[in-house]
Amino acid sequence: MRPSRSVQRLSSGVGTALLASAVAACVATTLVGCVPPPKPAAPPPPAPPVPTASDVTQTQQQFAAQDPHARVGRVASVKVDSHLAAVGGIPFADVKQGDPISFTGPDHDPFATGTIIDLDNHTDPKFPLLIVDYQKGSGNGRDPSVGDLAITVPMGH
Repeated sequence: MRPSRSVQRLSSGVGTALLASAVAACVATTLVGCVPPPKPAAPPPPAPPVPTASDVTQTQQQFAAQDPHARVGRVASVKVDSHLAAVGGIPFADVKQGDPISFTGPDHDPFATGTIIDLDNHTDPKFPLLIVDYQKGSGNGRDPSVGDLAITVPMGH
């Protein structure tokens, strides 16, 4: 009868282990079922509207009416990590290094400002670029995007 006792002990030990495992699984399932699922991430803000060629012409006319020296160009490229933007459409003869520049969308609400740090006509002489070191504005500030408006009233005018 001794062998049957050890079998019974083994059986009751295995039974206890199975029961404990089943209880743990039930508790875990119950607890997991009570935890609310994580909230989905908020969708990214919509992309800003890209100004059209008509917006550039209209903006140039509006600003020139206020100051004939005002110039409007467009962002050609951006290096966000360096806070640099290349701006085309403004003649070199009208600006110089150190002149201020503002970035806007078609609404003319500035979202970044900067300073012209270089005049680059080496890359492509047909399409010279102003290199601008910029800072995002507070509140609605953002990095410029290709196509955004760049407005300057050169210093000394």
